[in-house]
Amino acid sequence: MLLAKIEEEKAAQVTPDMLRAAAATAGLAFTDQQLDKMLAGVNKHLAEYVALHQIELDNSVAPPFYFSPLVPGSRIDRTKRPFRPSETARVTRPKNLADAAFWQ
Repeated sequence: MLLAKIEEEKAAQVTPDMLRAAAATAGLAFTDQQLDKMLAGVNKHLAEYVALHQIELDNSVAPPFYFSPLVPGSRIDRTKRPFRPSETARVTRPKNLADAAFWQ
């Protein structure tokens, strides 16, 4: 929505009102000070956002089905250890079984 608004108004930068409207669309509200901090970052990277939207993807490009949250260069401890289940609390059936729906 924000990028569409920029294109619609042929604006060179995102204005505080544009950012406020985009936040409201997402159900968020920010103070003027918070908007100013966000605005600097948004405008700094605006050219990158526009460039991403210019990339045309052919239908032959497969969607990414693999996601790894690991940061490149992270080391993972792959030491094999025996499985040790944790102790569970003793659970008893409530007199009114419908009460089990609200267990946490």
